[in-house]
Amino acid sequence: MLYRVLYLVSSADLHLLEIQRLNLPATAPNSEVYQWLHYVPASNQLTPLTFVSMHSAPPFEERQFKQGELRFSNIEGIFQPAGTRQAIALQRDFLFELPPLLAEQLSQQL
Repeated sequence: MLYRVLYLVSSADLHLLEIQRLNLPATAPNSEVYQWLHYVPASNQLTPLTFVSMHSAPPFEERQFKQGELRFSNIEGIFQPAGTRQAIALQRDFLFELPPLLAEQLSQQL
């Protein structure tokens, strides 16, 4: 296995996930080992998110990316793309069962 899914929040139109790459040496920087990705099923497009910062204030986790902000709990989340006022409602997925096309894209990119 090349990776492990740490977080997955999804809607019908969008999946955001954090992976831990398992195929890198122990000396690899955290920025390469841990990666957040943005997947759009309609276009089968998987793109990395550029991590800026994180904050944890239970029950919420917050992640800031150049592409937007993510706030999520154990149940749900909200992603607000950068430069918009649009907030996308997401549900937390603990099964980490990736849609087949997403899993294929991820394996190809790693």
